[in-house]
Amino acid sequence: MRRFCSSEPGAGSDVGAILTRARYDEANDEWLLNGVKTWATNGGIANVHIVVASVHPELGSRGQATFIIPPNTPGVQTGTEVQETRHPRFTHR
Repeated sequence: MRRFCSSEPGAGSDVGAILTRARYDEANDEWLLNGVKTWATNGGIANVHIVVASVHPELGSRGQATFIIPPNTPGVQTGTEVQETRHPRFTHR
């Protein structure tokens, strides 16, 4: 099961208002994502998350990229903020 993570607290589904940031760490040859997503239906049980993040915030929605986050990625946390509807909060650092 895969889940698309775009909505955020305070931004909803307005992708132009996304606050999740991604930056490339050259020393470790990896991307670092920092932010919170909400309303990723079944995100707590998904085996892959597809996350939208801002790489160049000064470009607005044109400065965004999509990242595929594999299972058990260090730093990814999921929770069941609204358990009965299975809409978890998805945090990545």
